[in-house]
Amino acid sequence: MKFIAPPLALGVLFLVYFGAQNIFGSQWWFSVALHLTGGAVASWFIVSIWKKAVPKSYQETSWGLRVWHLTCGALALGFFWELAEYVFINETVMVLMGPLFYQDTMMDLFLDGMGGAIASLFLSGH
Repeated sequence: MKFIAPPLALGVLFLVYFGAQNIFGSQWWFSVALHLTGGAVASWFIVSIWKKAVPKSYQETSWGLRVWHLTCGALALGFFWELAEYVFINETVMVLMGPLFYQDTMMDLFLDGMGGAIASLFLSGH
């Protein structure tokens, strides 16, 4: 995990920087990268807490079940992120996007799950 954290942190800084430059509307790939990375960071965050809080539980859980738990955790955090977007986003954006708002939310959740699943394959240690 020590080798994964620095590139992951660099990736997050990259995404935050470009997010601050308002790239969301002009580059379709930015949302994809953001949510894949978000899912990966969520899995990394969960496994870090799990290993420190309940190390025996982590060690006794099978690899496949660890991957499942981390992926579900990333999806849960992604769900709460999307819920916050829905609650706090400007209504004008919702009206302008129309039915695409729903499609965007579903794609974001899918990408959060994929990012979490991919990261959990590496973080679970097989």
